[in-house]
Amino acid sequence: MKLSENEVKHIADLSKLGLDGFEVAKFQDELSHILDHYGKEIQSVNTAKVNSNLIIDDGLCLRPDMVEQFSDTKKLVELAPNQKDDLIKVPGVFE
Repeated sequence: MKLSENEVKHIADLSKLGLDGFEVAKFQDELSHILDHYGKEIQSVNTAKVNSNLIIDDGLCLRPDMVEQFSDTKKLVELAPNQKDDLIKVPGVFE
C-alpha cells in the first residue's frame, strides 16, 4: 500500500516536520515500505487461539474524578520550578 502525498504531509504535520517536495516523495516511498513490511508481519501472526472477548482484571481501577478544594495555593505555587506574581509560569504552547 503506497501512502499518498497528503498522508505523508499529514504525518509530517503531526510530527511537526517541515518537508519539501523531494522529502515528501522520499518519505512516501520509505514509509510505504515500512508499513508494508510490518503489515505483512502482523498479518502473519496466528491469532486463531486468541479470545477477542478477553477482559483482563489487573486491579488497576481508576478512581472517580472528585473536585476538592485546595486551601494552601501559596504553598502549591512555591513548589513550582518557575513562578511569577503568585502564578505558576509554564512554557508557551503556541508559536
